Amino acid sequence: MEKVNKYGSWLNRLLAYVIDIIIITIVVMPLNYLNITGKKSFILYLLITLISISYKPLLEFYYKKTIGKHFLKLTVVSINFNSIGIGQSYLRNVFFILPSLLSIPFYYLAFNDPILLDVNDFKYFASLMSSKYPLQGIISSLTFLFIVVDFLFLLFDGKKKNRTLHDIFAKTVVLQS
Repeated sequence: MEKVNKYGSWLNRLLAYVIDIIIITIVVMPLNYLNITGKKSFILYLLITLISISYKPLLEFYYKKTIGKHFLKLTVVSINFNSIGIGQSYLRNVFFILPSLLSIPFYYLAFNDPILLDVNDFKYFASLMSSKYPLQGIISSLTFLFIVVDFLFLLFDGKKKNRTLHDIFAKTVVLQS
């Protein structure tokens, strides 16, 4: 008898994503805050970025799910229903990783800018960053727009596998346990 796979629903996938964003924010935000209001270390910024961009790919590679997916009983597999490899996992998350990578040069400049180095207020630092490097703000806006479009793919997946654009790109599916 052939097993019938149930694909993760739009709502469950969205909720899992929100849970994961909350977890990443709880870890990354205080570290960024302390770095920006204190030391202003570019190396620390790179480590924080590495943590934030590796959370999803590493958990999906090792455990087939993130913490958010675990709570909603979702599992990431290849379109052949096999485990995904590390490369496929990073490829699956490249649309979320790319904006962070594109921000690195702006933070390198910021952490070497004498004016920004003197700023110890987090909000003021962010304000100066956006006025001094407007392209970084555009990247953030485009990232948000892309995430919305990516999730809209779930609603219009003609094959009824509830795949997002990043699933299609990486040849993965998300199953409901």
